[in-house]
Amino acid sequence: MENEFIYSSQNRIIIDTTLENIQNNSKKIRFFNEQLTVEKIVLANSKINNPLYSENKMVFRIELNRKMREEIFEKRSISFRLRCEKDEYFYTIQEEYLELVDHQEVDNMDLLNILSPRVELLNHENSGDKKDAIVNNSQIKYLLNHNKAEHEKFSNYLSNKHPELYLKYTLSSNDSKPNKFLLVLNKFNDKNLTNNLDRDYKGTGESKVYTFNKNEFFEIDSENEVIIKKQSQDKKVAFIVHGLASQIGNKYIDLGKFLCSKGYKVYGFDYYTINRGISDNGYLLAEEIKKIKKVYPESEVLVVAHSMGGLVSRSARIEYFAEVDKIIMAGTPNGGSKILQKTQGIKKIRNKIFVAVNFFGFLSIKKDDLNELMYNTDPKGIKDLSNKSSFISDLNKKDTQHFSKKYFSLVGRYKNMSNDIIVSNDNMISINGINMSFATLKSSHFSYFKGKEWSSILNKALIYLK
Repeated sequence: MENEFIYSSQNRIIIDTTLENIQNNSKKIRFFNEQLTVEKIVLANSKINNPLYSENKMVFRIELNRKMREEIFEKRSISFRLRCEKDEYFYTIQEEYLELVDHQEVDNMDLLNILSPRVELLNHENSGDKKDAIVNNSQIKYLLNHNKAEHEKFSNYLSNKHPELYLKYTLSSNDSKPNKFLLVLNKFNDKNLTNNLDRDYKGTGESKVYTFNKNEFFEIDSENEVIIKKQSQDKKVAFIVHGLASQIGNKYIDLGKFLCSKGYKVYGFDYYTINRGISDNGYLLAEEIKKIKKVYPESEVLVVAHSMGGLVSRSARIEYFAEVDKIIMAGTPNGGSKILQKTQGIKKIRNKIFVAVNFFGFLSIKKDDLNELMYNTDPKGIKDLSNKSSFISDLNKKDTQHFSKKYFSLVGRYKNMSNDIIVSNDNMISINGINMSFATLKSSHFSYFKGKEWSSILNKALIYLK
């Protein structure tokens, strides 16, 4: 065998990155009568080089000629088996898409809004003391796909906003269809661990509560000793509850300051989102609220929640009878995500989260949540978000009193669209067909508490909910 670490078996290409010789190999290896090549490469100044909680170990470029590409879409089936160590993971990305991700002139939010991420997170299976990841034929076709409707929309965007890039990135002719994708190998480690305000829990699997003090969050122990030392029977209490693939930290500093200025004692509830059920997190939040109410029995409890956090908060109140007086939700899919009920919905959401986290920095995911995102193809937390899930159905069936001024929705309209890129506006404001009170703001799903607009709108919401 000429290359013991990269070779073919019938219509499958095997790449074994656990063998030492592969580190020194950089030559282009040809397969299938030279119609497909595999080459280990180094990409300078690319976002793939600095993965969160990981280090990039290897990148392989897969390139197909025109004939091979056409055969894959018409009749031929090929696949890859990728072997790595247990603390490593593979993902794939279309090279043309990565060029857009890396281009400084292209707005990341617009890119995420217009083009479906040409990224595939892979199924990893244990193989002895190693892991095997499979790239199947349908995934290869997705990576090489040319979605005409999307690219027409993106071409219009480029021609209006970046005419100098229009010719380079407009895929119009048959010869310019994508024909390259990358296999990227990363290794989990403690690199880029979040700082004191965006902390990582190192595998404990616990939820946490932070209390807001001046300009930062600090952790309270399980006995609430810090709280007990600062009792104030007439203090209003506010909980900040983050959303999917996020955590309490820097992104909520301004919100914490705002709530403090309104006389609230502010806490942040931090929980695992990817593979823990939403109802399970609702129970944990309810337990924390009960602890707080023992200290402040006469105080009102306000919850300000983002995205999935709104469902966690409603679960705490409706399913576990937490003494919550009012909930303000920003970008919460109260009817569940319609994307998830579609074919390959979980895969699409996982891919989009990965891009938002690793390339654009829109989400501040925890290390354990990222681990679940990479290795778990059927995560419970994401599944619960579907509007066809039993959790959403049961919660909405029980939640019949939301019209009694308990809830308020902050509705983002990105560039005046009827959604915030992730959640549609009607899904944010309606439960069981009844609309709650709401206010719109010019926000994407990732920027509800950024800028200047949100604070005046949130202030109006607090006045309404009095």
